[in-house]
Amino acid sequence: MQKTITLPAQTRKEGKRFVKFLGVGAVGFVVDATTFFVFTNLLHVPALLAQVFSFTAAVVSNFTLNRHWTYPESRSKSIRRQLVQFTLVNLAGLGVRSLVFATLGLALYPRDTMAPPAGATPQVPDAR
Repeated sequence: MQKTITLPAQTRKEGKRFVKFLGVGAVGFVVDATTFFVFTNLLHVPALLAQVFSFTAAVVSNFTLNRHWTYPESRSKSIRRQLVQFTLVNLAGLGVRSLVFATLGLALYPRDTMAPPAGATPQVPDAR
């Protein structure tokens, strides 16, 4: 005979919230990776700079989704204060990420970290 375990309502609520949080993180990863691809491969932006743009796009996406979906009760608080706090925490994360990104980039691709991707041709404006 099996016994079923019933979790308290608060635990179930937090479990659902955690799944939403994971989903928002997955969306943030897709936003980050897609933006990075567009900047490096289509716009020929140097990788180190492109990761700043892609990271920023993911932060905006995650803030918006978490505020409206994962933590809807947070909308009763000042968006300005939340955005400042969220941005400060993520700027620290961007600093660490950029350092790791640059270090790995220099270790793996010593001359290419700040250069456009291989095969990129410089765009010269038409003088007409």
